Amino acid sequence: MNLSNLFKIIVSAAFVVILCSLYSKQKKVEIIISLFEEVDSVEVPLMASVEVYTKGKLLVRKESTETGKVPAIFMPTGKVYQIFIKKEGYVTKMAELDAKIADVENAPDPLYLSFQTVLFKEIEGVDFSFLEVTPLVKFDFDADYYYRFDKGYTIEMLKRVEALRQRTD
Repeated sequence: MNLSNLFKIIVSAAFVVILCSLYSKQKKVEIIISLFEEVDSVEVPLMASVEVYTKGKLLVRKESTETGKVPAIFMPTGKVYQIFIKKEGYVTKMAELDAKIADVENAPDPLYLSFQTVLFKEIEGVDFSFLEVTPLVKFDFDADYYYRFDKGYTIEMLKRVEALRQRTD
């Protein structure tokens, strides 16, 4: 074996070790979602689709059950995800999850994100399409690994949605 081949083997082995090290530091985020719709001012379970994307690429698609619960979704940390909740004839909603963790090594595995949302039916003549490109809520994890969301941002988004919904009253 010549020196050139030996060098290639050493570099390849080092690359594999680095990749394994990076992968092993990733943790999972377990995403639990419950879906509802409002019927006569009462929230009832809703069967709908949940799609998870990162950088425009679909990663996971799951359907909720008749109880409105979506089977658990597991995603690796280190990325930003867009979570779309969809049902034909209803307004699509999108949430964003920033799963980048500063201290991954000490993070629990998995981390948890649990939320529920209420979908509402499309309203003729009212354009809610901004909700397909603008998250209604933005989640991330604090230094103690608990999920949190930007309450001020979410309140403003909900006001914007409600203002559009009121146009039909």
